[in-house]
Amino acid sequence: MSDLYKTYNKTLKELIDIVSNDLPEDTIAGSLKRKYTAIVTTDRTILLTESGKELFEYRDYIAGDKWDELINKEWNESITDSKDFDKKSIQNLIGLLKQIWNNYDEDEKNHIKKLVKILLTTYVKYRMNM
Repeated sequence: MSDLYKTYNKTLKELIDIVSNDLPEDTIAGSLKRKYTAIVTTDRTILLTESGKELFEYRDYIAGDKWDELINKEWNESITDSKDFDKKSIQNLIGLLKQIWNNYDEDEKNHIKKLVKILLTTYVKYRMNM
């Protein structure tokens, strides 16, 4: 089970780093990065168990390769105004990707897709082992 936490945390960190490097002045990107560090330092299991649940809600988009639909999804509430990064971390991350998605070439998009698929697969393995 510890390998699942390690894989999920490492992959999520890479995804957050990519987004925060591409949006260095964005306060949500900076907050997500700081929150990630604080959470992993405190309890390395939380990211998989909590943000994995949120990611699992979008599994049909991810498994069906509906990336543009996911990236351009209109959320019921404004995520840019959300202060609750714990419960909306994946929505916030997708919202940030929306800002930069069209600037990525196919290789960059494919790398993002691969990372998200790793996150989802890891969470599914975790759920199967519960």
